Amino acid sequence: MSSKRSKVEVRPKEAMYYDLMISLIFLGSYPRFIKKVIEKMDLKSGESILDLGSGTGKIEYFMVKKVGPESRILGLDISKEMISIAKKR
Repeated sequence: MSSKRSKVEVRPKEAMYYDLMISLIFLGSYPRFIKKVIEKMDLKSGESILDLGSGTGKIEYFMVKKVGPESRILGLDISKEMISIAKKR
């Protein structure tokens, strides 16, 4: 057995099309799905939120719409490409 650890990292081209791929997999219903999940989380204005594996920041985009600018949201991801896209969002 190898002692090497494998990591899952999205390549630059995969990152660029990640949101489109997810949208296709969900047949266009991904934004509605995210909104429902965020509603069930019962987030409140002013809360601090940590999102591990935040990807392109799409979920944070919907979270900030829910909780407003008074809250702090920190998204972390292993992929530099995904973080780059999230920063632009």
